[in-house]
Amino acid sequence: MGFRFLKLFAIFGLSALAACQTPSGTNPDRLHGAFFTANGSNGGTYGDFTADLNAAIPDPAAVTLVLFNHGTSAGGLDQKCRPQKALPRFFAAMAENLPEAVIYYPCSDVLGGNAGASQSRQIYQLRGEEIAALLDRFIAHGVAPGRIVLVGHSGGGSAVMVAAAEAAGKFAAFVASAPGHGYAYLGRDAGNNPLLSGQVYGWQQALEEAAGPGLVLAYQGDRFSPPGDLEFLAGREGVELVNIENARCGRLAPHGFIWSPCFAKRYGEQVLEFMARHGALELPAGATADIVAPRQYGRKPTPNPTRNSLAACYRSSARPVSKCRRACAACYRATSSCRPTRRWPFRAPAPGPRRPTA
Repeated sequence: MGFRFLKLFAIFGLSALAACQTPSGTNPDRLHGAFFTANGSNGGTYGDFTADLNAAIPDPAAVTLVLFNHGTSAGGLDQKCRPQKALPRFFAAMAENLPEAVIYYPCSDVLGGNAGASQSRQIYQLRGEEIAALLDRFIAHGVAPGRIVLVGHSGGGSAVMVAAAEAAGKFAAFVASAPGHGYAYLGRDAGNNPLLSGQVYGWQQALEEAAGPGLVLAYQGDRFSPPGDLEFLAGREGVELVNIENARCGRLAPHGFIWSPCFAKRYGEQVLEFMARHGALELPAGATADIVAPRQYGRKPTPNPTRNSLAACYRSSARPVSKCRRACAACYRATSSCRPTRRWPFRAPAPGPRRPTA
């Protein structure tokens, strides 16, 4: 009896909290996102969208537009606006190397519901509807629907598949990287959880309605979007499900594989060919090799400590304090080019408690 009461109380609490999770609406002072082109990137507030659109796409008939939607925050209820940081390098390299390609990273201030909310209040559902409505603005600007490709990752992958269902005929194709329902991280089979089974079922129904052609990427070892949760998409008409077994790259977890240079090197060509086949993306000779080239994803060079202050040496190279001091001291004696502008700003850690002596 007590367990049933606690279960009912939990369901009531989640439902009551979900009732408060409503979309905040489009705030004209919030960022709409950013456009990435061969000439750089530009973005601003919602009020600046039209001007930014005209600047980024002056000739819409000759453009292939790629909308990239990243996943939700750790809480799964909202989406942070970080175009410069959250856009995978692979897609930024597309914009830099293909003059006709324009990458748009849309932001949103929509707030979704939690596990107790209805299917219509889930963040991927709301974002999918937002993206579907956004397509009308690009089409009105003159971008051909046959040259629009929707791309998303994690919760953003689910969102673009919802948009693909809501806006059939208004885009050419979609690419969904590790689309998820948001509860796999709990580490249990959410489909058998009485509180979550309805959400998982609704998520599957929403994704099954996506109109292809579509490319869905699943990563082995991904605990946020396990490949097993996507098996229901296998055999779906117009949807190609690719299970990537080796989805590790350095220290990056499988869920973030799309941000890694390994993704570009191993699967970048496949994604580009899919966009060219279905989204009219033109790939000049050598363009694919330039986009997936290792130099596109190399780390920024570490500043030479002999030409920087002692503090810069420590911050840039993470060397031990003693080595930075010796390097800068030698430089100072030779050229006086790395003299610290102020005293050493870092303090050594306080010594721990002394051991009692016998």
